[in-house]
Amino acid sequence: MKSLIPNFFTMANLVCGCLAIFFAFKEPLLETATLFIMAGAFFDLFDGFFARLLKVQGEMGKQLDSLADAVTFGVAPGIIVFLLFSRICSLYEWPIWVGFFAFLLVIASIYRLAKFNIDKRQSDSFRGLPTPSNALFWIGIVYLYSMGKSVDGIDPSFVEVGLPYASYTDYILFTVRKGYLALVFHPATFIVMIVGMSWWMISDLKMLALKFKDFGLRGNRARYILILASISIGIISQIFLGSVFMSLPIVLLLYLLISIGYNLIHRNHEVQR
Repeated sequence: MKSLIPNFFTMANLVCGCLAIFFAFKEPLLETATLFIMAGAFFDLFDGFFARLLKVQGEMGKQLDSLADAVTFGVAPGIIVFLLFSRICSLYEWPIWVGFFAFLLVIASIYRLAKFNIDKRQSDSFRGLPTPSNALFWIGIVYLYSMGKSVDGIDPSFVEVGLPYASYTDYILFTVRKGYLALVFHPATFIVMIVGMSWWMISDLKMLALKFKDFGLRGNRARYILILASISIGIISQIFLGSVFMSLPIVLLLYLLISIGYNLIHRNHEVQR
């Protein structure tokens, strides 16, 4: 009976993935679909936790978890990115077939999950970018797209008598934000992001895993640095650029740099021993 508890969370994750696909085709702005992916990430976090807590880890649960992740963090994000990319291609008068590049994300996600199942090196660290992290990145892109629709013109809050903006600081921030969104939502940028994220998922690059064996500072320093720095960057992005989602590319870059630094430090320690 205890094994049913983690499996319940795994199945809830799977259902969230199915609902994300359904709402991706139903609502034009895609936000509802992304909410179900985030809910799936929540359930995915707890199935492994309860399996370890109840000591019911097994091959069946491992395979179920990967199959559910394939839907929620592979197929669903791939469809969402395809729909969004197709719109962007249409706006820039690029061929619609370019949008099919989005399905590289599905291929890479499935490959990574299969690789994870047979790779014994990933018990306390990851090799390549985890599929939930990739999915959360694209969720941020969807919300940036929604926000971008409100900055095509002058923000009403900036309007004063005789001035288009309340202050020059507001003007600079508004210009930076608009330029940032224009760069992100160019079809060429999308292709680079899709190829880059797909490569990162299937790469053999050792990544830091947020798996705490205990909550002490010893052995967890890099994890705490990543969490605190990510929260700080998100707060700064929300205050100055108007959206926490603008910080996602920076947070992912930080994750990459901290993982590389963590690997170098541990390699040096092993050499000294």
